[in-house]
Amino acid sequence: MKILVVIILGSLSLGIVQADQMLIGTWETGKGERMDVLDGFKPNMGPVIRYSDGEVEGVYTWRIDTTSKELKMRYSSTVYALSDNGLNLLWNNKKWSKSKELETQGIVNLATDANSFIDGLTGHSWSGNSSSVGKMEFTRTFSNTEGVVTRFDQDQSLKSLDSWGIASGVLKIGSQVYLEIRITPQYLIGVDDDDEFLVLNKGESRGEISQTSMLESREQFLAAMTTGAWRRPGGYRPDYIYRFRPIEGDLKGRVFQEGNNRLESTSVWEFSPATGAMKIGYTEYNGGITIDNLLVLVKKDGDQKSYLRDLTVEEKSFNIGDVKTIEISERTASKVMTATARQLSYEDQYTLFEFSEDGRTGYVHEWKSYPFQITGQSLKAEGWGSYEQIYLIEDYIVFGEGRGRKIDLRQSRLRPKSDAEAESDAKQSEQALAELQKGKVSLKIVRTDGSQETISLPIADLGELKSIEVVSE
Repeated sequence: MKILVVIILGSLSLGIVQADQMLIGTWETGKGERMDVLDGFKPNMGPVIRYSDGEVEGVYTWRIDTTSKELKMRYSSTVYALSDNGLNLLWNNKKWSKSKELETQGIVNLATDANSFIDGLTGHSWSGNSSSVGKMEFTRTFSNTEGVVTRFDQDQSLKSLDSWGIASGVLKIGSQVYLEIRITPQYLIGVDDDDEFLVLNKGESRGEISQTSMLESREQFLAAMTTGAWRRPGGYRPDYIYRFRPIEGDLKGRVFQEGNNRLESTSVWEFSPATGAMKIGYTEYNGGITIDNLLVLVKKDGDQKSYLRDLTVEEKSFNIGDVKTIEISERTASKVMTATARQLSYEDQYTLFEFSEDGRTGYVHEWKSYPFQITGQSLKAEGWGSYEQIYLIEDYIVFGEGRGRKIDLRQSRLRPKSDAEAESDAKQSEQALAELQKGKVSLKIVRTDGSQETISLPIADLGELKSIEVVSE
């Protein structure tokens, strides 16, 4: 068998100390296998991208044992032989032919030219070596050596938002640290302290990046922040959606956090002109910027929180003119009823204000609804549990060992809905919400005795109003 190999490959020699340089390049077999052998940061070691049937199988580490003359890639380790011209390789009982040399011009190392490296890192999009990985973008934020890396899947949906930073010639992406890293004409190649490699494919150049700063252009920053909606990855859950809205004024409002179309939290945000800081809930941020479709806030300790513009939501800019304020009094009870007498929700909890005929009193209901089904020998309810027995004693009912309830004979306003009623009520709520959101123009009258009255005018916005005059009869 060895004699046949020599005849087929011609002049081959066993791997020598410098043979790793001849290994660098793209190798293919006649059966559709391919491997891109890349140069590492140490002799006789580097990353390799393996392909099978045209798809990336994975990124692994190749090593040469100079004693045994073996080339190891993942689980395969055999003696290798290269032809004198470096175009043929015998390894792992297969004949490989070099189909492409890798460019060696224009390589930039972080350790020797940090500025050029960062320009290359942030000036291009990148992609991982997997059919399930989409685009990655590195963006500078509050300094030249730190920023946000945004990852997308193949469908261009947000996958993750992480931080990146450079210090002492080391690149940190999220929690992963790469001790050596370079940019080649085709790849971003880094290695960690376990000799595990990061290999990213260089994509298109990124165009001009627009930016607003909370400290330098407050009005523009707040206008961008309160426009449309923002997204953060939810991990194993659906993404979180954030809507920043002005409420009390242009400098103070609420941020509504939604998950799976449910409101999950509401926090106060407020910008202080005196300190130049933004406070959201109990957290204070001393800096904020918008960069293209990114919103990034930073705390005093340097921790950043980033959001990506949700392009599925209309980029409507909200201001104090979009807020309808109702001062609660007996005179405005009808307006309060119009605003609140509908199904409201927070997480899995529903809230309903039920007004009596006098329009001032009534009941506020709060409840949770979970679907249940009886299957096999158990009753299962999402958010409630699974039970195989129900026990009745006196006026108590017990579900397995977990839940006990009292059969309550008090008067109650609680009534379940049929499927038809639930569907009809949902449509009515949608129509009522659309009516509530319609623009209205009101005329406020202040009398000499200090009393006030607001009269609704039959127009949707001031653009419909040509003139107004007061006629005394």
